[in-house]
Amino acid sequence: MKKKVTAILVGISILLFFVITSCLPSFSLFYLLIDDFETGMLDTWTATGTTMATTTFLDVTPYQGDYMALLSTGPEDPATFARIYKTVNVPILTSLLSLYWQFITYEASGDVYQDYFKISIIDSANNEHVIFDKAVDDFFNDYTMMAATDASNNEYYRTADWQLFTYDISAFKGQNIKLCFEVGDVEDEYVDSIALIDLVELKK
Repeated sequence: MKKKVTAILVGISILLFFVITSCLPSFSLFYLLIDDFETGMLDTWTATGTTMATTTFLDVTPYQGDYMALLSTGPEDPATFARIYKTVNVPILTSLLSLYWQFITYEASGDVYQDYFKISIIDSANNEHVIFDKAVDDFFNDYTMMAATDASNNEYYRTADWQLFTYDISAFKGQNIKLCFEVGDVEDEYVDSIALIDLVELKK
């Protein structure tokens, strides 16, 4: 009888553990908020180039909340690319990386100036896995790109809306990985392209 009661109590404890941790994003096996940028800073990321958390850029506002991350190919050194990365421990019961992005460029399609936006994962063995990589022509071919002008009457193009990106991250469960975002200039160093990122999560 005593063994039966003990087994029941152990079972209840395990059940409560899973219920409680699944309700707490900061201590969950099923969910991890990597960043929604609502602190208004990128202080938990390692950054190179022009990067910031911002409330607006041109005519774009965050997907949710008040802030989004911005990476630009200019003007800060190096003017050719911007990158942020963050070390993340992938919870063992998560399987999906989810985030929202927009791409803005002052480049036109059909020429050599193929600026790019790339997302990659560096695993615990320091191997890079590129999970998203598109250049200017890819954006024009695969998405609806809207033309607009900035305050100086310069024409730019941007994706018509926030885009959802998801990736099966099951292969990295339990690992410490680096999640990297990069936007880069190709063939010139003065015509900018910008990536905006919001609500980066790991889910079951």
